[in-house]
Amino acid sequence: MKTSISIACTITSCILLSSCSVKTQLDEMHDSTVGMSHTTAEMSETTKDLAILTEGMSYTTDELNEMTAALLPLARTGGTAEIRNARVESMNNPIYKLNIEHKILHAGIYWQGFEFQAWSNTVVDDEFTKNNFYADAVEEFCLTLDSNFSAAGIDVKDLSKINPATKKGAELNILAFAVSAHKVLMYQDYLARHIPTFKKVSFLDIIKNALLKEKAYSNGEILESELERFEHLTLRNAKKLKYFLHVRYNMLTTIALARINGLDQAGLAVQARYLLKSWNAKLYKKTRAEKEEIVEYLEMANVTKDFMTSLGEVTVVNKNINKILRNMKVNTNSSKYCKKQCVDNKRKIKLLAKSMLN
Repeated sequence: MKTSISIACTITSCILLSSCSVKTQLDEMHDSTVGMSHTTAEMSETTKDLAILTEGMSYTTDELNEMTAALLPLARTGGTAEIRNARVESMNNPIYKLNIEHKILHAGIYWQGFEFQAWSNTVVDDEFTKNNFYADAVEEFCLTLDSNFSAAGIDVKDLSKINPATKKGAELNILAFAVSAHKVLMYQDYLARHIPTFKKVSFLDIIKNALLKEKAYSNGEILESELERFEHLTLRNAKKLKYFLHVRYNMLTTIALARINGLDQAGLAVQARYLLKSWNAKLYKKTRAEKEEIVEYLEMANVTKDFMTSLGEVTVVNKNINKILRNMKVNTNSSKYCKKQCVDNKRKIKLLAKSMLN
């Protein structure tokens, strides 16, 4: 009997202890749930605070964009203007005694120093800004061109006076600007690699695109109000800019011939042996890279000629350069020293040179 009572008490105690344990666990779960509820509420409040903070940050970002939009053109203009002014000063300084190669180098940096070259294609750089940069470039260069035309005594109506063999400072400046007008800043190469819709633009592209509208504008097919400011400025200065392109055509042709003969552009045009009788272009003595450079110059010359023809312009090569071109003989045969690529380059040179004869 005692044993039965003992067992019953033990069972009862276990049940009580078990009930207490379960109650404790339930209480703890309840407390945890309440705690989680409080935490969730706190998290909700924190989320609201973050939303308010983010909204504030949004306003701050907009304000930063506005500030950047205001300051970027000023900073960029100041820096790029210094670059251009320094290059023009160097080209004009008689102390430096720069030859055409050095002037071309300075001119190339000058072109890359225009604001449109650093247009960022971002929210702070819109199409309006870009078109204004184009206009500023055209306006500034036309003034630079005027000063060099005046110093060299150039009449833009007389294409026969274009002299790619000149040694005069102001004329050399014009030649150097013309040859390098296709230069673009490396930053544009970066944007073109990362933004599929981005198109690189040089000063040459700007004036060519505007000149293509000249005929339609003259015929009244395009209203003045439909032109961008840079287009209007280009068309207003069309005569001098077309002359500039004629100079480019002549100079590219001359440099190609000078590369073939291993002479500078001034020495080439006074060599009687090239002017008075036929001569062989000894391209077999040139490396592949040298031949490809010659092809590149001739191709750019031909592109310029084709463009001028599309405008109704008659391109004319300087008479001495034309004689040298006419007298040039190019052997396109293959040999153990001249395989397929070499022959292809020689044929290109021959055909391109022939296409530029007056």
